[in-house]
Amino acid sequence: MTDVLQLVQSTLDDALETDAVRVYWGQRGEIDEDANKQEYIVYSQDSDDVLESADGGVVARSASIAVRLYVDQNRCRTYAGRSAWKTRTDAILLAMEAAGFLCAGGWSEIGDVDEVGFSTFLAIFDYARAESA
Repeated sequence: MTDVLQLVQSTLDDALETDAVRVYWGQRGEIDEDANKQEYIVYSQDSDDVLESADGGVVARSASIAVRLYVDQNRCRTYAGRSAWKTRTDAILLAMEAAGFLCAGGWSEIGDVDEVGFSTFLAIFDYARAESA
């Protein structure tokens, strides 16, 4: 069985490591000295729905993963910052799709939801996988 959360973590770590963007599950942890201080990612699993066969056996599962990109608000207010945000969200989308995730809705800006001075951008990714034949 695929560990969806580990797949998300490794996919995003691999896609963002050259820019030192840190990826956290659930909530932001301590930001290390070498990390990009202007942006980070927090992801969570919203659901893991089960599709059952007529005899009650699990046939497939579909996980829903929320990925939140936090970008320093001052950076978002500049053309260069908005351009960098677009490049970053495109890179995340491509990496997640290459790992088998689908994102039907794209990205939405949801504001400074945690009141930490960072604009938050949200995308919901779905990951379906077969459990048995």
